[in-house]
Amino acid sequence: MGRGGSRGTGVRWGWSWVMASVAAWLRHADASRARTAADGDVPALVRQNVLAQLASLATHPSVARALAGGKVALHGWVYDIPTGRVEDLTAAGPALAA
Repeated sequence: MGRGGSRGTGVRWGWSWVMASVAAWLRHADASRARTAADGDVPALVRQNVLAQLASLATHPSVARALAGGKVALHGWVYDIPTGRVEDLTAAGPALAA
């Protein structure tokens, strides 16, 4: 493998490309952060991220077809490690399960 690239693939893996990719990946959190009221409220950010991921998954064509046909249901859960509790985030609203 050559410096800054992958031999034989024509792909260049320079630092500017890597940093741009990381920045783009970090922007995925922007929607969740925008819906979280307080800075530093990690539990709320986690919940918003789960909801954002569910919404994104529901837009995938095969998932959307299966949802429309009643063949699948999407569920998003948040596990609280210290308490062992699972919070189910659904369209019907959050329900806390022990």
